[in-house]
Amino acid sequence: MSREHLFGPLAIPTVHRFLLSVSHAAQSLSVFAVRRFAALCVLALATTLWATTAHAQLSIDRGELELRMSGDPQVRAGVLTVRNTTGERLQAQVALEDWDRGPDGGNRFHTYQSLSHSCGDALRVFPLTLNLGPGEAQPVRIEYTGAERSAECTSLVVVQQAPGSGPKKAGVNVTMRMALKVYALPVTSSAGGEITDIVVTRAATATDSTRVLVTYRNEGNRHVKATGRLEIRQEDNSLITSIDLPAVYALGGATMQVRAALPALAPGRYVLLAIYDYGGNDLAAGQLQYEVAK
Repeated sequence: MSREHLFGPLAIPTVHRFLLSVSHAAQSLSVFAVRRFAALCVLALATTLWATTAHAQLSIDRGELELRMSGDPQVRAGVLTVRNTTGERLQAQVALEDWDRGPDGGNRFHTYQSLSHSCGDALRVFPLTLNLGPGEAQPVRIEYTGAERSAECTSLVVVQQAPGSGPKKAGVNVTMRMALKVYALPVTSSAGGEITDIVVTRAATATDSTRVLVTYRNEGNRHVKATGRLEIRQEDNSLITSIDLPAVYALGGATMQVRAALPALAPGRYVLLAIYDYGGNDLAAGQLQYEVAK
């Protein structure tokens, strides 16, 4: 059975329904999960915090690293390679920081061990200082040494040029910081997804678009990248069109929001169906009854 067939009138169990009020449209939202009939491949979770080579004097070879909290040593540890891309000797510093994402998905940076999901003392990094000749590379070992936890922990390994190191140039000298996102996963880890809200905002001017705001919550205990779409359907469930929604990058327990422009619709009643695939056994989905006034 194709994935589209899952969304027939009898295939969508409604979990709950509540009413929303918008100046030009009557709306109600239903949130539900759709069971998949076939196993899906795990999503590749590859995101990079900063570009690591553009005009940089140092580079790192990866943007993310997943470790395990228990098991053989090789799954509890990993390596980050730092390279000097200049023709002169450089000193580099390695430090740990915490991070999370704002509701819009933007990265936010915090003092180490200040967040509840920080890996804290359990994360060991060696060495913390590097002395690299021209073109030389050196590995930095990262290891999770703590006990098993109930949820994933995550922190940043930050690499930057040491103050006073490297060539001096006239004008403004910029020090680039590069970061590796480290995730340590428990034995039992799972991503989660729930659409908790859908809101439509009317265009403020004739040149603006009517926009939809979708709120996604990761109910799992590990980070997730979820890809989504918004289906616009008639009341008889026939599909009018489908638009892509921005991808969601959410840590465990986090709530994120995405926005998208709605196409122009003729007066009438519609169903807006937001669907996100987070790599689990279910699809996260929310349904909004939407009416365009004459």
